[in-house]
Order: sequence, then C-alpha cells, then structure tokens
Amino acid sequence: MVAAAVLMPALVFGFAGCAASPERADEDVAGPQWQLIPRRAPGAADATHPARLTGVRAEDQDGFDRLTFTYAGERPGYLVAYAGSDADGRTTLRVILEHVTGRTSRDLTPDLQAIRGVRQRPADDQTIETTVRVTDAGRGKGVPFRVGLSIGGFYVDVAHPDQLTVPVG
Repeated sequence: MVAAAVLMPALVFGFAGCAASPERADEDVAGPQWQLIPRRAPGAADATHPARLTGVRAEDQDGFDRLTFTYAGERPGYLVAYAGSDADGRTTLRVILEHVTGRTSRDLTPDLQAIRGVRQRPADDQTIETTVRVTDAGRGKGVPFRVGLSIGGFYVDVAHPDQLTVPVG
C-alpha cells in the first residue's frame, strides 16, 4: 500500500498538466511525464536502414501496464496518441512505429488493469500501427501514459485507472 500511495501523487501531478508540453503543434514531445497528449519522436532508423521489430509484450507493473516493443538496429520513429473509441466503445491508444520491418501482424489479449487488448497491423511500407484497447474507468478520454526508450526497446506505460486519485487526509 505504501508503494501505491507514493505512485498516486506522481500520476496526478503529471495528469494535472504540470508536465511540459510542446510550444508548437508540430514540435516533438518525448519524455517520462505522464500525459494525455500525443507523444512523438523521429528515430535513427530510415527507409534504407529500417529497424527490425523482434517482439511485443504487455505486462503488469506497480501502478501501470507496460507495452514493450523490442527491435534490432536503429530506433524507429514513433507516434503515440489516443484515437477515440473502437466499435465497442472502448478507448483506444494508437502506437505508430516508422521505418520498421519484421513480424508486423499480431494480436495480444493480456487483459491487464489498463491494457485490455493489442492489435498490430502494417499501415504501409515500413510502418506498423498498433491499436491498444485501454480501460479508463468510464472517463471516456483515456488515462495518462508515458513513453520511454531502452537499448533495443521502446515502451508505452499506461496508468492503472485506480491510480488517478490522491487519498484525502
């Protein structure tokens, strides 16, 4: 319970808009802040030297769910943004990876606290679009997320809906 109490203020702090946002609409936004706004960054991979996607996995963490994309080669460019709702009315988060090859179609049904389903399809040549079904506790606008990089990996963390309030008292 102590870990959850420590995490909750951090999530609310980022969600409340205290984290930095771009000054221009076309400015790249990256970093560890919890936000609802689109996150994007160019990659080092390009059309002549694309990254090769080697895996996708979703796992539960303390206070959030993590969707990890692993790749070989240079880092692909990315865009992560809420895309509205799917046909069943579930909130969807869209992850687009650019300049990437490899296994481009897969479906995962992790049924975690925040990430309920993952559907990955090729969008066009060297672009993969992943649709993530997110439980947002009836908010209808998603829950905060953040993106991060590791060597050979890119991840999207999605806050657990029950971590969005700070206990009073």
